[in-house]
Amino acid sequence: KIQLRLKARKQSATAPNTAALATPLLLALQSEPEPRLRMWRRCNKRGRALSFRRQFSTETTFESLLRDMRERTLTAPNRCPPSLLRTVHERFWKLSEDAEKQQFFVEAVKILGVRRDTLAQAQEVLNNVRFSGAESDALEHLEDVMRLRKEMKPLYEEIFEGIAREIPGGCRSVVQMRGEVLRLAGKLRRAASAQAANSREDILALRALRDLDEGMRQLLCTWFSVGNLDLRRLTYETASGAVLEQIARREAVHPIRTLSELKTRLGPGRRCYAFFHPSMPSDPLAFVHVALVPDIARSMEYINRSTGEEELEGRAQCAIFYSITSALPGLHGVELGNVLIKRVVSLLYSDAPRLETFVTLSPMPGLRHWLETTLENDPESEALKEILQPDDAQQLQSLAGKLGLLGFLDGMGATRSSELLLRILQSLDHTALSEARSGENGLVHATIRPILLRLARMYIMKEKKSGSLRALDPVANFHLRNGALVESINWAADPSLQGWKNSYGLMVNYLYELDGIEGRSHAYSIYGDVTVSSSLEQAA
Repeated sequence: KIQLRLKARKQSATAPNTAALATPLLLALQSEPEPRLRMWRRCNKRGRALSFRRQFSTETTFESLLRDMRERTLTAPNRCPPSLLRTVHERFWKLSEDAEKQQFFVEAVKILGVRRDTLAQAQEVLNNVRFSGAESDALEHLEDVMRLRKEMKPLYEEIFEGIAREIPGGCRSVVQMRGEVLRLAGKLRRAASAQAANSREDILALRALRDLDEGMRQLLCTWFSVGNLDLRRLTYETASGAVLEQIARREAVHPIRTLSELKTRLGPGRRCYAFFHPSMPSDPLAFVHVALVPDIARSMEYINRSTGEEELEGRAQCAIFYSITSALPGLHGVELGNVLIKRVVSLLYSDAPRLETFVTLSPMPGLRHWLETTLENDPESEALKEILQPDDAQQLQSLAGKLGLLGFLDGMGATRSSELLLRILQSLDHTALSEARSGENGLVHATIRPILLRLARMYIMKEKKSGSLRALDPVANFHLRNGALVESINWAADPSLQGWKNSYGLMVNYLYELDGIEGRSHAYSIYGDVTVSSSLEQAA
């Protein structure tokens, strides 16, 4: 008996806390089995969780954590322990260096990506299909296809699904993690373009980030499909302070600098609509600013002048979409803006039946960079020769003389119209637009305006991405893909510093004419055809 007691004491001293708790609980099961048993199970579960957190301490490497995730996920799909998900999640967001985050993402692809033996199986199935003969029925291979579809899904997708499911704010966190993937991939691409030779490590890291980006994008496209989104109209009185802060901070087209400007954007004659996801109620995913005005707006000044009073709103016949913003970098490539515009058009139709025209006032963010690059690197291109007419040279010479540039240009040997135009544009700033519009600098208006309008038309209508039918300008590509037509190109429409830096102050009206919108979208998507208004076609 003495030996048995000593042995029991020794076991009690070395047992974990849960075992010590279990002894009195188990003795009491005879009187109240069910409540006591549930209590014992809760304590035991808590003890295992604490033991797990101790097992994966801060010294545990990400590689070990990811490998454990892999084993547990392969053993029981969609059953990765929440404590393990929390550990990985917390550890990731404590990383401060880009190199550490990049290493985590690369390890995730290496350990949780598609396995090599799965690729070999896929190749074997393809070979079987290839050699089975033309008469083979596709249904014969459905089992192989179903099995491969499951196997070809990277395990890291299940991990991100688990984070979104098990961790408070997990959906938002996954969006932010993809934003980090995109940022790091962009950083690697810029470094690669600046160097003649790149290390094998950087090349493999970029491939891993691209794979992870595409997997996360497909996942987010499912989560943020139209049926899962709520469309809300935001007003200064009803929207929360957190939402209003996001709208002001993330506005990309026309920055909001003061509280007064924010109130104006949400006041009479204006509308602001945003998409929200139930898991992220304080984060506008994409939002659009609309002005209700009597006629098509050719400038931001017209919008400011024609809104602000209830009486003016009552006479509105045009809805002007003057700013569309995708608020979260992590949702890049997830189609939100297209659906947002169409939903808002339907909503405005029902709320304000008097509205007859739906049109944008859009920036051309790539115009200046494209023009300066073309004038600098390819001044003798056939496209420029078609645009720059013989009379332009004399007018550019006169303008250069007035601006005091002749001596400088003579020293550089700048005699061609393209060179004169480039140097003149580089010498001007955004104040030249205000002066030209007010008549104080009529020569700038008379000389530069027709040239820039012709160049902008060529940029929107003819310039394509390399090896693609898509428009070079990203905003043009967005609206043309939606089925809009190019209504007009407007001089000095945005005289702000940002407008000058982007496109010398030029802006575009894209008209959403509902008749034929699907046909225009199809023609652009398949053939790259750009539909323009009759007035713009005649001007070209």
